[in-house]
Amino acid sequence: ALSAVIGAACALLQNEILFQGWGPRWWLMEVLKTINLLATIVCCMAIYGAHWHLVLWRRLLEHIEIGTTLNVFVSHTAVVRRWVFWLELLFAAVHVPPGITFEMTFSQGMGSLVAYRIETLCSLANLLRLYHLWWIFFEWVLHDIPNRHAISSIAKVPFDSMFCVKRLLNSWYAANWVTGAWLMTVVVLAYTYRVVEITSCLLPESTAEQCSEEAAQFWLNPDGTSYKKTNDVYLWNAGWFLFITISTVGFGDVTPTTHLGRFTATVAGFLGIALVSLITASLSNLLHFTQMENLGLTIMQRQKARFQIRFVATEMIKIWWKKRKGFSLSFRQANPDYMNQLRADFKTFYAKAKVDVDKLGTGPTLLKIFDVVGKIETDLSTIARNVLDGPAKRSSDASAEPGEPIRRLSR
Repeated sequence: ALSAVIGAACALLQNEILFQGWGPRWWLMEVLKTINLLATIVCCMAIYGAHWHLVLWRRLLEHIEIGTTLNVFVSHTAVVRRWVFWLELLFAAVHVPPGITFEMTFSQGMGSLVAYRIETLCSLANLLRLYHLWWIFFEWVLHDIPNRHAISSIAKVPFDSMFCVKRLLNSWYAANWVTGAWLMTVVVLAYTYRVVEITSCLLPESTAEQCSEEAAQFWLNPDGTSYKKTNDVYLWNAGWFLFITISTVGFGDVTPTTHLGRFTATVAGFLGIALVSLITASLSNLLHFTQMENLGLTIMQRQKARFQIRFVATEMIKIWWKKRKGFSLSFRQANPDYMNQLRADFKTFYAKAKVDVDKLGTGPTLLKIFDVVGKIETDLSTIARNVLDGPAKRSSDASAEPGEPIRRLSR
């Protein structure tokens, strides 16, 4: 992961040097390319080592679960046979070696040309190396699970990336994690959009022959009108566009002009819908009452019902007393429906007041069980100690004076 971060940082610095107009042949560019080359080699070796251990780990699981013969020798063929190995190697191996630099031009359609330097395209490819940081985060999320591999083998539950994501989304901090992922997506896509919207034909050190054509300087709108292409190198402008796009708002004040820019905006739109849905679901989960909060609400309703049942009982006794003494009743008390309503309310409040909170299976019940189990364990330890020390105690009791009290087992 460290080599991947160093290589990606060097690639991004190369791209920023080009955007500032310092040229692709500057000495600092060669230094950054050399560091990136070394980081790429280390990253590829680390990927090979990780897949070597994965092959050995799978053989060990098959030996434990199925009983196959364990072969600890892992050949190179067993590693390179994995397609995931080649995919990761492709992400890690893309870089610009020292002394290499050139431009590539592409047709935008309708007579427009866009050019990119190889350092610019490789900087976007090197961003994919940052997925190695996920495995550090993955281990941090699952570090509190003891004997993780043994539990996974017994329960047949793979503790993989999907399990990690589910655990994050089902925690009380799910809204924080989704918001962090949302902001990270905005930053990465904003940088990508900024890079693909800049054409190297307008940079000071451009050397492509096609950049001198009019189609590289003046681009066409869909309605056929032409405009002079300008490079917007400010990351904040790209961040504003991606923030509005990924939040599914879309003001329309900024529009992409290149095919890669439109593709980036499309990806941002789809990711925005998914992330907004996850934020809504995580907030909904956060607003649910916890088990202890439900316990508190139940106790509160029980206490409230006890006060209400007193009021209803007092009103019923008051009506009964007036009838017994021959006093006149109020219009409401003389209404038969009012008395029937009091009887119904009395039954309802009486049922709520008799709710046994311990039957809910909440914290207090478990604490009582743990307390009883602890007392039983203490009593058993006392019995075992007295049984084992029985002969010694009997001899000491026999030699004791008549007036000396003899200790006996109480339980």
